[in-house]
Amino acid sequence: MTKPYSVGLALAAAMVGLVAACGDGPTKAESVASRAPTVSTPSSAVSSTSTPAVVDLDPANYEYGADRYRFALDGTPLRECVIYPSAGTNVECSVAWPDGTSAAPVQGSVFDGPPNAIVLAPDGFYPLVSEGGPPGAPLLPVNSRVSVDGVVCTAVDGGVECANSVAGFSFIDGELRTSGPTSKPPVVETTSVDDPPPSNASGGTDGVYTDGTGSVRPGTVCGAATGRQPVVEVRKGSISCTDAYAVIDRYNGLPRTDEFGRSNIRQFDGWTCATRSAAEAAEKGYGQTCSSGDVEVATPYFAR
Repeated sequence: MTKPYSVGLALAAAMVGLVAACGDGPTKAESVASRAPTVSTPSSAVSSTSTPAVVDLDPANYEYGADRYRFALDGTPLRECVIYPSAGTNVECSVAWPDGTSAAPVQGSVFDGPPNAIVLAPDGFYPLVSEGGPPGAPLLPVNSRVSVDGVVCTAVDGGVECANSVAGFSFIDGELRTSGPTSKPPVVETTSVDDPPPSNASGGTDGVYTDGTGSVRPGTVCGAATGRQPVVEVRKGSISCTDAYAVIDRYNGLPRTDEFGRSNIRQFDGWTCATRSAAEAAEKGYGQTCSSGDVEVATPYFAR
């Protein structure tokens, strides 16, 4: 015999099941979903869009003469930049301009032709036909930069970016882009041995490449405009191209003997001169050096 309270419990259980079937509880699909495992994505599988940090380097590592900084960029062909003061602070980099771009030559008709460099001046940028400089500039690694008097140059993957407060440019993977106003290059006067160049307020000849008797700034490569061999670079101090030639020619005219060692260290008229080995010359960028006091001249080394 069934007890009355047993019947009541069974009826209550049946009513609960009926209410659940009418929609007050989770559906079958919802129940399955609630039991599905949660899949987490490993952090290593998430791609990062952050750019590498840029490292600021000491400009002194690239100092090249008085207040002059020079560096090379990774890649082929070799590209170089020079940061230098001239009516403010300028930067010149070797780049490829689009066809049809006009440019002022460095000096007279000797350097006429399509532009091969860009100059970022305090008031804008302009194309230039540059005679370049001797090899051996230290490399500015990718994702590093140097800052000099308001000019910032950053080596990036495939090229370089430079800017000041007015204008800027980038040369990346062979494409040149510019921003800001265009400027005009300074007028460069030509000179000859018999016609000394005009001097500036400090007695030097900033911006003038010459074979004359006027003093030239550090970084000038004497003879580059006239085809003289060997060319002579003024690395430090103040001296004319004429006197720089005379020192190197005097040194090369001395008879070479084993008495002075492989470096052929010689002294004359207050000058001390030496010749570097081929390996040293390739590393430093110059083969012969002569110094007297705060003046130093050298013959640039060009790899063969």
